[in-house]
Amino acid sequence: MQSLKLTLDKAYSYKLFMLVAFSLFASVMYQGHIQQGGIYSILFFAALALCAFQIASTVYVTFIKRTIDINIDDTFISWYFSDNNKNNKEVKIKLEDIKDIKTEINYLLRNFYSSFQVTFLLNDDSEIVLTDGITYDFGLKKSEEVCKFLL
Repeated sequence: MQSLKLTLDKAYSYKLFMLVAFSLFASVMYQGHIQQGGIYSILFFAALALCAFQIASTVYVTFIKRTIDINIDDTFISWYFSDNNKNNKEVKIKLEDIKDIKTEINYLLRNFYSSFQVTFLLNDDSEIVLTDGITYDFGLKKSEEVCKFLL
């Protein structure tokens, strides 16, 4: 049995970048909100909600350490996420049920932020996705480690 345990990055730089971007967008929409209302008001409040989400996710990741443990044995591949050493989500797939595996790293602003996901296409054409989500980040080095481990 092979095992890989990784601690996900907290991605503070991405959260700060997006908070600045949403704040600028909210300030522009605020001008439209005061002058005309309508769609500008909706976009203003949506931008405020996105700013609040960035702040809340920053506070969340400050206190919560997320790890992933990936295990491969003769018949199964499994992984589970742990938040502060408490199991959060576990997925287990039979190796014989896997038809194809695809890995993707989506870049936003070159290497400033990337999103990583592994898609397992099963024989029944369903998909199971292993991803870092929107609050945490694998990072490029850990993404490479996961890809090498899956090979």
